[in-house]
Amino acid sequence: MQNGYLGSILLPALCFLGACAADEAPPAVERQGEPVEVRVATVEAADQSSLYDAIGTVRAEHSALISSRIPSYIRQVHVDAADRVRQGQLLIELDDRDLLLRLDQATAAKTEVDEAIQEAMHALASAQSQLELAELTHKRFEDLLARKSVSQHEYDEVAARLRAASAGVEMAQARKRQADAKRTQVEAQIAAAEVSAGYSKIYAPFEGVVTERRMDAGTLAAPGAPILVIDQAGRFRLEASVPESRLNIVRTGDIVPVRLDGLENPVEGRITEVVPAVDPGSRTAIVRISLPSLSNLRSGMFGRASLIAGGSKSALTVPEGAVVRRGQLQSVFVVENDVARRRLVSLGSGASGRQTVLSGLSGGEQVVLNPQDVRDGAPVRVSGAGGGSQS
Repeated sequence: MQNGYLGSILLPALCFLGACAADEAPPAVERQGEPVEVRVATVEAADQSSLYDAIGTVRAEHSALISSRIPSYIRQVHVDAADRVRQGQLLIELDDRDLLLRLDQATAAKTEVDEAIQEAMHALASAQSQLELAELTHKRFEDLLARKSVSQHEYDEVAARLRAASAGVEMAQARKRQADAKRTQVEAQIAAAEVSAGYSKIYAPFEGVVTERRMDAGTLAAPGAPILVIDQAGRFRLEASVPESRLNIVRTGDIVPVRLDGLENPVEGRITEVVPAVDPGSRTAIVRISLPSLSNLRSGMFGRASLIAGGSKSALTVPEGAVVRRGQLQSVFVVENDVARRRLVSLGSGASGRQTVLSGLSGGEQVVLNPQDVRDGAPVRVSGAGGGSQS
């Protein structure tokens, strides 16, 4: 009785474990279907120039820190990080109420000054008329005095009125000059107020991409404090650190291969500048390498530039076209018994379209040159084999 009960429990359990074991067993390689025709190259040793990988970061050739020129609260930021902007596009609006108030005050002051100038001009015209009359009277009394037709006292009164009229003209002219100077001052205040009011709107200096947004609406923007960071579109370079002991291998104008994380294939860069100063802490100098215009380049990307260090050494290499990259993993398809097998590899620097093999492959093995057409375990038919070259 007990044995039957125990058997009824163990039998389903054993069946369950057997099913699980069957599920966990590695699947057999599928070889059904027509073989895929592939081109291959043989892995073999070749003399390779000794290379040095300079590690660096991708930067925009031109980057702008967008900040306010006046202290004011931010009313609105019209763009966000990753937005593309065109030259002259409105980016930021600041609170301009105080600025507009100052402009209104300066405009009102100019109106008062214009009225004062009009009054001064009328007063000057009146004073000049009185001076002309006093001069004529004085001239006539001089003639009368010479003929003894008027007394000295009468003549002295006319002379005094002439001096008073002349002083009146001088005073009116002084008031006119003061009013003119005041108008110049007020006009300068208006111009300054208009310029300050213009600072309340901030525009894009060039076409590019917003890489950072550091402030939001309601924040007090201080002069010089960055609100946005914009990289100019389409112009990037790799800024790599090179030890001072290897600066002798760097030549401005040289074309060097650059490998960037995020890009499957290397790109060609041109050395444009070697910063003359050496960092005393790291004992390295910055080498700037211009990059081609690619839509998927971003500031901050990690990159390596292969610099020819001189001399050569024998090393296994594979064609760049045989390498499959998935993130940080690199692999190739190796033909084994007419089957394509995926093989993880470790690769070093490259040149002339070939990558140095650090591990994962042996000399004489055949790698597939059209890896996009096959999968791991697929039957293949080699169209032809070449010693280290495409077949």
